[in-house]
Amino acid sequence: MRQGTLKTRKGKKITQEFKLQSKTDQSQAHMCNINNIIAQYTKTGLMPEFKQKVAHYIDNTKFDSFEQAFNTVVEANELFQNLPSEVRKAMDNDPTKLEAFLCDNSNLELLNKHGLIEQKNNDKTILKSSNKDQKQEAPSKTENKKAD
Repeated sequence: MRQGTLKTRKGKKITQEFKLQSKTDQSQAHMCNINNIIAQYTKTGLMPEFKQKVAHYIDNTKFDSFEQAFNTVVEANELFQNLPSEVRKAMDNDPTKLEAFLCDNSNLELLNKHGLIEQKNNDKTILKSSNKDQKQEAPSKTENKKAD
């Protein structure tokens, strides 16, 4: 059990007992102390090295607000969940694998079986959209071979 003391503006002391163990990891506290960092810099002339993460840049100009971006992601997830379970299972229930799944010609039979595509005479495949007026063309077998 730990005890903490706080002094108010008027000089009154308030004491609080903490019964639970702290969840804060204090083993790295000395490395985060600015006085220790500056002392190391003055001694060695080098700043401490921190793990560098790769910066990720995205174009988010398509969205007016965070809420709109979030709603777009939620809508896309709902559309993915509306796919037949057999189709989702073929993608390991992972929406990020959808594009690769749709571009793979070996999956056309499964998509056709569930009525998600229409086969045209000129070997073009049309993906059915949730909007009845909007249809998207999928790459044909010959276009996929050219890309490989």
